[in-house]
Amino acid sequence: MLAVLAIATLAWSGMLSAQAARRVTDPGEGRNALRVMTYNIHHGAGNEECAPREAGSAPAADCGLNLERIAKVISAAKADIVGLQEVDRFWARSGGVDQPRVLAQMLAMSVCFGPNLQLPAEGNIGSPREYGTAILSRFPLRDCRNTHLPRVSEANEQRGLLSGEVETPNGNVRVMVTHLSVVAADRVPQTEELAKAVATSQLPTILMGDLNTRPEAESLRPLLAKMRDLWTLAGKGDGLTSAAHPQRPPRSRIDYILVSPGIRTNGTRVLINDTTRMASDHYPLVSRIRLGRAR
Repeated sequence: MLAVLAIATLAWSGMLSAQAARRVTDPGEGRNALRVMTYNIHHGAGNEECAPREAGSAPAADCGLNLERIAKVISAAKADIVGLQEVDRFWARSGGVDQPRVLAQMLAMSVCFGPNLQLPAEGNIGSPREYGTAILSRFPLRDCRNTHLPRVSEANEQRGLLSGEVETPNGNVRVMVTHLSVVAADRVPQTEELAKAVATSQLPTILMGDLNTRPEAESLRPLLAKMRDLWTLAGKGDGLTSAAHPQRPPRSRIDYILVSPGIRTNGTRVLINDTTRMASDHYPLVSRIRLGRAR
């Protein structure tokens, strides 16, 4: 099943879009370098302590909701291409907004969104709820498509693979974003589908997302046989991305940036600071990559 919403680049007059428009590659990275990020944003809900809701009360936005903070994390990282997971459209918990559109406006980036859950409207919002993954790009973005991934039971949450083609100054690249199941049995066929998708790509390919498993997992082998794990190649620190918390250190490496052979990196790191400790329940992972010589 293919389902995707593609939105053109939208300008926003605030500080974040001005920063994005002035984005300049750092000295020493080289003219052909790009920064790519994967980030599970937890629909913008941060780590503030919230009072429990009263039983039977109407849905309301999460008390720690702060989508602008997510945008500031992305802007501060100077990311050119971003893969997002746990993105909402028209949910009461996230203020009823179209999150991919709002983030694109804040950052002056192109965006495409792939819904994996489509549910009835709630409250007075009117539009049906959607939940899935998104790609943000500083460069033109086209040919966006979202494919639902297999699951062993209809009771398990539907997951998907969002794919788009990004037109960078150094050639086009296929960007894929996913968020695999928390159910181990689901991840086996899902990872096999990812490996097939990567194998059919005719372009340099970046696959990123929350794979919900550690790198030594048997289920990842078909994928890692075709892709290179940028953390393994050039990671700094321990690479742990989950769970983000203001006091406790992360415990797991479950967020990945994988690339096809030929794409190089000169640094990959987890962004841990006072802002990212609060912004989501995951830390963002960022890598500086080179696609090769400009065409």
